[in-house]
Amino acid sequence: MQDAQAVWFRILRYAGMWSMLGYGMWVIEERESGTFLGEAGLLSAERGLAELEAVPEAGWVLGPQAWGRGIATEAMQAILDWADAALGAPSIRCIIDPDNDGSIKVAEKLGFVPLIDTLYDGKPTRVFDRRRADGSRGKPG
Repeated sequence: MQDAQAVWFRILRYAGMWSMLGYGMWVIEERESGTFLGEAGLLSAERGLAELEAVPEAGWVLGPQAWGRGIATEAMQAILDWADAALGAPSIRCIIDPDNDGSIKVAEKLGFVPLIDTLYDGKPTRVFDRRRADGSRGKPG
């Protein structure tokens, strides 16, 4: 759990991405109860990985109460559909720990394919790539 200052800084960071990049993160909540389930969206985290430079990065983090319910896949599919229509990015990428079978299954269902295995922060990391759904290279100039 994060303290109030960390939460505030996260909110500011997310608002800044929307303002500066035109994309960012969404909160996922349970429709019936309003319970916070996690976050999903697109980001630019400046991780220092060449494979992520100038490419929107997809990300999803859900709590255990949401696991195994298809929520991450449903949320990210809606976000990727929106991104294909609104952003026109030719490619979206994500990074996943190679041992995180759950997130790898979500990524594969969404059309991500392994691009490269590398190290991030000294830990094994797999970069995945997803081409635009329509196969085009983005919005016309």
